[in-house]
This record gives sequence, structure tokens and C-alpha cells, in this order.
Amino acid sequence: MESEQAVAADKRLVVEDLAHVRALVDATKQRVSCPKDNEKRKECYSGKKKQFTIKTQFVIDEQWQIKAISESVAGAEHDKTLSNELHTLEHLPDGCELDADKGYQGLEKQVGLVTVIDPATGEKQEIACLTVQTPYKKPKGSELTEEQMAFNAQLSAIRVRIEHCIGWANCHPDLF
Repeated sequence: MESEQAVAADKRLVVEDLAHVRALVDATKQRVSCPKDNEKRKECYSGKKKQFTIKTQFVIDEQWQIKAISESVAGAEHDKTLSNELHTLEHLPDGCELDADKGYQGLEKQVGLVTVIDPATGEKQEIACLTVQTPYKKPKGSELTEEQMAFNAQLSAIRVRIEHCIGWANCHPDLF
């Protein structure tokens, strides 16, 4: 994956920091006072929430441990755009599985590839550095298959952990 600048080694999350090599990512919005500056008002207004907000991204491990919290940005930012700006994928270790909600669809197309060589045959093969899983969206004019609905339910059962962490963090803002 190409970026404007590489993420420093001390800023990367490492496998030891992510229990079972699974990370969960999501962003949350917090309501803020109406900014006086007109440009700030436009940036902070969330049409979805119909209020002025800031957005913060969280990364947790499978054991419900918060591993990273981004700086807050204007609330009108989309989850995937925020992830791109923060270089979230680049912070994760190779081999990690990243589970996200529908706001991150398309992130799997941004995963970098590494070349591995089979020691037995010497054959080169390119594989993805990490796995990104997002739920399936219902196709226009049709329904999801049973397998897709089962996958969404399974992913949702895992992702509820980050929703609980975000809820806990919103109840304890003085700790951050």
C-alpha cells in the first residue's frame, strides 16, 4: 500500500498488542456546541444526526481492550474517509483480521499485498497483508442469501464488543 509517508514503527500496533490477531474498528460521534465560524459549522454539522458533532475512531482487540483512539475530527467526516486519513490499515500488523461495519465497505480493496515464496517449490505468490471483513449490503431489488445473512449475524455478534467499548468510553470521558 502506498501512502504519503510510512507510519513510524513506534506508532504501529503490533501483534502482541492485538489479542488473537483480531482488531475491531469503528467511529463514534459526540455532540458539540455550535461553532461560531461558518466554515467550522459546515464541517461539524452531521446531516445524519442533525446536530453539530465531532468524530473519533476506536480500535480494540478481541478481548475488549481499547488499543487506539484517534484525535477527534469534524463530525461530517465519513468513517472510511477518516480511516484513510488516519492510515488505519497501515497501523495494523500483517496477518491481522480487521472487522468493521458497513461504513467501512471498500476498505478491503485498499489492503496491500506481500510476496511470499513457497520454500518447497520456490513459487512466488502475492497475498493480502491482512483481512478486512465488513457486512454484506442488501443488493438493490433483491435480498441477501442465507449465507450472507448468517455471515452478517456472525460478524455482528463479534462487532458488538466495539459498540460496548465506545458506549463505555462515552460514559467515562474524563478517563481520556
